[in-house]
Amino acid sequence: MKRLLIGFIHRVAYATLCALFAWHACTLPFGESAAQLKIAIAVCYTFNTPTAIVGRITGPYRGMDTFLDKGTWCDFCTPQEMLWYHIRFAVPVYVALFTSRLLRAGSFAGGALATPDRALGNGV
Repeated sequence: MKRLLIGFIHRVAYATLCALFAWHACTLPFGESAAQLKIAIAVCYTFNTPTAIVGRITGPYRGMDTFLDKGTWCDFCTPQEMLWYHIRFAVPVYVALFTSRLLRAGSFAGGALATPDRALGNGV
């Protein structure tokens, strides 16, 4: 049980970092050159894709969407409110994404609590 709790805490921490990284990449300028701009756009789209897809499904409850939203996501919000709304929505999305990968890998190994050796096919 302790191991599962530690794993969940790690997933929440990584999800928070991914959400903050997506926010930073999509809202703050990185530099003046074209190469820096292309890298920033690629990072923004890569890290914002799961949040944008789930946000399209969940209706008015959504995070930052750089694909389909035309600036109407949070018309009269301060930047702090926009960050708070995005983090509140994106962290559960990323946690679910990380957990679904864990459950999918565990189901192939014979259960969600399979040891790493069993998951690789080296164990008992």
